Amino acid sequence: MIQSAEYDETILKLTKKIENDPENPSLYFARGSIFLFCDKFIESISDFDKSSTLYLKGFLPTLFPPFFTRDEKKFDEALHCFEKKIELEPDNAELYSQRALLFCMNRDYDNSIKDYTMAIEIEPEKAVFYSKRASIFHANKKFSEALADLKRAIEIDPGNPGHYSCRAFILSLERRYEDAIKDYTEAIEIEPDNAELYADRANSYRSLGKNDEALADYNQAVALEPDNCPTYSVNFRQTSS
Repeated sequence: MIQSAEYDETILKLTKKIENDPENPSLYFARGSIFLFCDKFIESISDFDKSSTLYLKGFLPTLFPPFFTRDEKKFDEALHCFEKKIELEPDNAELYSQRALLFCMNRDYDNSIKDYTMAIEIEPEKAVFYSKRASIFHANKKFSEALADLKRAIEIDPGNPGHYSCRAFILSLERRYEDAIKDYTEAIEIEPDNAELYADRANSYRSLGKNDEALADYNQAVALEPDNCPTYSVNFRQTSS
């Protein structure tokens, strides 16, 4: 059994790594998971929320497993922590965003949408709140609302490739592959060294039967990120066959 001191040591190591690499979403996710095991709910959800902001692609229910659906007591404790924080800081949009993620992790999408809406009312020019709410709208099968939110996010923050890739992800789930390719292309123009964007665009090309374009994108993904070569090579071989 892992002792509390070992958790503390792991948290300290992850915190140092975050100081050296503050834009790495995996580090926040890892530290958030440890905080969760320690019942440090505010710190945990804050880290998960930061991870989702940095890894702004696709949909939060996919990124975050339903940690709380099998432990209602822990969820109630976490929710109580946020209620107390929000009472003290009712105009803190980040707290509503974090509680929205907590509701999402409990698969309570209606309350998640309400909290993202509150965050938007407090900070209507913060694009990331629209992108996050869009993913919950999609999970709640409110597709037009999801796309409207992503349109607004792009209007506010057109230089962020994450908003385009998030919309492309949702469009691809809706089998609107041509539109998804357009958004992936916009994201690639902003961030041309992101291997995952090429791989995702390749998947959309492949779904349309455009294998030459798909192969070119898979090749580019492998060239940019050779450590993930096995992952990309599976799709590459399937497209080649």
